[in-house]
Amino acid sequence: MVLRKIALSVAVMAALTSLSVQAQTTKTEKKHETLKARIDTLVDKAKADVKHAEKATAATVKKDAQKVKAGVKHAEEKTAATVKKDAQKVKAGVKHAEKATAAKVKKDARKVKAGVKHAEAVGKKDLHAGEAKVVKAYDNVKQKVRNTYRKDKAKVKAWEKARKERRLCKKQCKANQK
Repeated sequence: MVLRKIALSVAVMAALTSLSVQAQTTKTEKKHETLKARIDTLVDKAKADVKHAEKATAATVKKDAQKVKAGVKHAEEKTAATVKKDAQKVKAGVKHAEKATAAKVKKDARKVKAGVKHAEAVGKKDLHAGEAKVVKAYDNVKQKVRNTYRKDKAKVKAWEKARKERRLCKKQCKANQK
């Protein structure tokens, strides 16, 4: 609408200027267009220019919209791939932690059993002291296992929380696009 107003104003100004120039010339032998015919021609030219500008603007807006859609689609694909990689890394980390914890437990259990056998061999007097040491060692091992389990559990919870946030962000992005 603004373009039309500007174009029509320019057309009227051009018509009036050309008429004032024609009025200043001394040659009256040539036939001149009437004022109305001159204005009509300029208005028709201005309308054609305005229509062309509107079509060009619509085409650029359409191209820009397509570029934005392609960018959003690419970002979604990239985010999905990143989430999948992160999930695989966390799963691998959890499996590794479980294996390491199981190996530590087995090793500590062997140590405890060896300690018990040694205490039995020393004698009943030393057995009581040995059992206390074994129980203490067992409690330490048990505490280590608990701590490791809690750390791994915290990692998994953090990953799940991040995953939920990514999904929520993705849903919000889709909702904003609509």
